[in-house]
Amino acid sequence: MKIFATSDIHGNKELIHLLMIEIIKKEAIDALIIAGDVAPKNFDSSYAFSEIKLKQRGGVREICKLLQKAKIPVFMLIGNDDHISDDEWDKMLRDCGILNLNMASYPIKGLQITGFQYVLPTPWNTNNELPEEELGLSLKSMEKEINNKTILVTHAPPFGVLDKLTNGQHAGSSSIYKLVKDKQPLFHVFGHIHEAFGQDKIGNTICCNVSCWDESALRGYLIDTESKLVREFVRPASPIF
Repeated sequence: MKIFATSDIHGNKELIHLLMIEIIKKEAIDALIIAGDVAPKNFDSSYAFSEIKLKQRGGVREICKLLQKAKIPVFMLIGNDDHISDDEWDKMLRDCGILNLNMASYPIKGLQITGFQYVLPTPWNTNNELPEEELGLSLKSMEKEINNKTILVTHAPPFGVLDKLTNGQHAGSSSIYKLVKDKQPLFHVFGHIHEAFGQDKIGNTICCNVSCWDESALRGYLIDTESKLVREFVRPASPIF
């Protein structure tokens, strides 16, 4: 099975168009994973937060409708910059036939895709933030779902693995790291930290930070579950909307 995984598109519809024409068709992709931060982010400071949330809902709805045309399973996780309630998020995805990964698992071709949306606190007081202890307790409730046939999708990275900020600090979760180290999922896909795009390993688990950088290029990883190989994909986007 071939999966394309990306994250942190922040409302850029050009990236979705590029995804359709450059990835899904040409690479014969079987499934798509988007690991959070789907909604538009950069708004003028004059916008009230209520207006931003309204525009984010509209942006996510448009992207979901575009993804309907992919005609393959699409798995989507909410991100910390997606300021949308759980009920609204679930309805938007359900209406477009997109599979909601928030604290959920789905079987696919002998494997399982499991999602976890929470991140550590940020300086910006964003959505789905939890202190490490609370994040760990929430993650613990999912432990039984995860094994060596799991593709684990989190928005946050594990501590010390593809989680370094431009100032050199690590922004990953030690609870997520411990879970991956102990349970050894087949793949671990995440985003959140744009500047740490890349691949690494925790034991036998292949880890991929699939986040886009400045939203002007589509970045992600092509994942082959049979060969257990991953391939980096980076393409600049051209404005079409």
